[in-house]
Parts: sequence; structure tokens; C-alpha cells
Amino acid sequence: FDEQVDRAAKTPDVAASRAAFAQAYTTILDDAPAIWLYEPYALSGISTAITPVGIRPDGWWMQLGDWYRTPAASIPAR
Repeated sequence: FDEQVDRAAKTPDVAASRAAFAQAYTTILDDAPAIWLYEPYALSGISTAITPVGIRPDGWWMQLGDWYRTPAASIPAR
């Protein structure tokens, strides 16, 4: 598949490029389907001193730059 897409992307002829992309697409369609039977359970924790602005279901880190530390909150010393 990767070779087919690379060939299609590098081919200057539009018709040949379309044919190579069609061949790559056919490779994906002909591939055996996958069924995920197991997904590990993710458990996360965060300090109460951190205020998360939002957590997206497709990636918790997507808005990480918007999180902030509450100035009045202190992290206890060990």
C-alpha cells in the first residue's frame, strides 16, 4: 500500500497517478478486516493544584497547553 501511494504521489501523469491511487485503495478494500477484541482500560490522575480546561475524548493532551496551576493551591512537600 505504501509503495502504491508513494508511486501515485510521485507520478507526474495525472491518469497514471489516479490509477495508482485506485490500486492503493483496492489494496485497502481487499485487506482482511480487523476487529479489536480488547482495549486496555486507562486510568489517569491529576493533582488538585492543576485546573484542566478541557479533556477531549480523542486525545486528552490536545488542550494541555491551556491547563493552568491554581496559584492558591500548593503541592505538599514530601
